[in-house]
Amino acid sequence: MVSYTKYLQFHMIQLPVWYEVHHMAQTRTSELYLLDELAGNTSLEILPSMTQALTVMDVNNSYMSKERVLDHTVGIAPGHSVAFEVNKDYLFSIMCNASVTASHRIFEYNKGENSIDETRTFWLPQASIYIMFHNITRKNWNYHIDAMVNSTAPAMINLVDLPVTDHLNRVLGNTNLTPSNMYTFKFRADRSDSKKRKHLFFVEYNNTHNALARGYYYDILTGQKTYRTYNVDGNMRANFSYEFFFPFGKNRQFNFTTTTRGIYNRSVDLIGTYAENIDFSVVAPKNIVNSFAASEKLSLNWHVGKHRLTAFADARLNRYTSSDIGFVDFTSWTCNYGTSAIFNLPKNWGISTDLTLYTRRGFLDSRLNNTEFVWNARVSKSIFKGAVTIVLDAYDILQQLNNITYAINAQARTETVSNVIPSYLLFHVYYRFNAKPKRK
Repeated sequence: MVSYTKYLQFHMIQLPVWYEVHHMAQTRTSELYLLDELAGNTSLEILPSMTQALTVMDVNNSYMSKERVLDHTVGIAPGHSVAFEVNKDYLFSIMCNASVTASHRIFEYNKGENSIDETRTFWLPQASIYIMFHNITRKNWNYHIDAMVNSTAPAMINLVDLPVTDHLNRVLGNTNLTPSNMYTFKFRADRSDSKKRKHLFFVEYNNTHNALARGYYYDILTGQKTYRTYNVDGNMRANFSYEFFFPFGKNRQFNFTTTTRGIYNRSVDLIGTYAENIDFSVVAPKNIVNSFAASEKLSLNWHVGKHRLTAFADARLNRYTSSDIGFVDFTSWTCNYGTSAIFNLPKNWGISTDLTLYTRRGFLDSRLNNTEFVWNARVSKSIFKGAVTIVLDAYDILQQLNNITYAINAQARTETVSNVIPSYLLFHVYYRFNAKPKRK
């Protein structure tokens, strides 16, 4: 990589203009061998020498790919913000960056008797702007605005037709692919007052234009899938959150925190079916899934001397909809609430525990619609003036915990139950030491 920067002076503003050249070369190989055809090899437990293996290389399924990338980038990046006072209460600052990259790419792919060469140049713009209104008096709101655009070039392997070796899965290239552009907007407002109360409001929006999506057509007569990468519009995500922190009490021994979140996500994928010859250059039908999540998290802490007590609750609602045939709209929700405590006892003893009730409803698998009461505990003892700490942890004392993961996108809905060992005891010892360096 080589870069050069030139600073341009405009009155009190110094504007750096930079140019950068970046080169990258990458080689990937996959060599497969038909060891069962090796003469005299009756047991696959003994690997042959490399010389012997080369005589039975599976040429039709082995491949080598090479890709060379040469990027030329020109950009403007002040690296610092320009700030001035709007009035006696607010300070305004702005910082922006912009660049454009000419990415020249050469791709070579060899598999069996097939040899593929592809050369392409992509133009990739990048830009960002950050604006802040900072309250000087600390008596009002601070505002932050952040906007970005990022471009991503398609992988060169998605531009070419790959040789067919698996007749149930065929991969076609798309020479019409263009870079995808992601547009991001963020807004944040925060405030702290004299009573230590804190507010934080956040909004984010993401939209991807010409997103790179691998779709496929399914032949209902033969079972063959034909994959191809397309540019598709419609993927977007929006979320907001509000957090409020409020200490109260004579000595502010109580802390109350609430967090409200909302997320909307639209996923677009491409899946089509056919029973006769079709034009694969035509984009497969869009599958659109809309998901919405709303959550509320509450927490109340009470500090009593060296001890701390906490009560908490976390509820989440999920809603999934789609107009696709075969998709069943559904709503699920989870709710976790409980309490925890930390006690620092005399003689350097410590006891902590937490109890949480997990409730799940609305999942398609009835095994996931359950209620679990989870209890964890810890006992600790510090000796030798705190240098050594002995700890005994007990997890899931009531043996009710399940490890559950849940995911959904435009192609599939997945509910997974994993077999784990959630209930166990753990004994461990900490040793802490401080070593002062010797004086020279």
